[in-house]
Amino acid sequence: MNRTRTPSTAGRMALGAAFSLLSLGAALAARVTMRVATLAPKLAAALAATLVLSLSAAPTALAQAWPQRPVTLVVPYTPGSGIDIIARTLGPRLAERLGQGVVIDNKPGASGNLGADIVAKAQPNGYTLMITVNTFVITPALYKNLPYDPVNDFAVIGKLATGNLALVVNPNVLPVKTLDELSAYVKARPGKINYGTPGNGTPQHL
Repeated sequence: MNRTRTPSTAGRMALGAAFSLLSLGAALAARVTMRVATLAPKLAAALAATLVLSLSAAPTALAQAWPQRPVTLVVPYTPGSGIDIIARTLGPRLAERLGQGVVIDNKPGASGNLGADIVAKAQPNGYTLMITVNTFVITPALYKNLPYDPVNDFAVIGKLATGNLALVVNPNVLPVKTLDELSAYVKARPGKINYGTPGNGTPQHL
């Protein structure tokens, strides 16, 4: 029988300290998530990641500094997206704080599900993190067979930013100035008006 090891108070405090210096005025609600260990009980003590501290970890294990090599920060969206900008703003500052490189790895596709699946299947050793948006908590209600468990396969480190959404039109194409005017214009032309979103299941799409 497997069990999930969650970060201890000390682990969460350490992570919180690493991110507390970052105040990012960003355009998206971003959450950083980290893969948590789901290990057989006999292997758990030996393989527990530094970021996911065990209360029963041996002093020698706790004494080993994390990180000892670069950390990968997975962005499950395309380069240049709002969440990517946040990650690339965060990366250098986090690297300076940790004393190790932070590699931004874009893994877009399926409204963030592809990148999330990669992180869920990564080794739970604290070296693969993900920065994502609230789509992460929406997709479980839209997809029956996600390849990962958004509750048990991840542990939230913290919220980085919040922001607003905007509905915009090209005034040279759509002669509307209010939402009511847009609604009436679209209803009068069923099937003829297109719109763009970052993908199915995203807040913009819904």
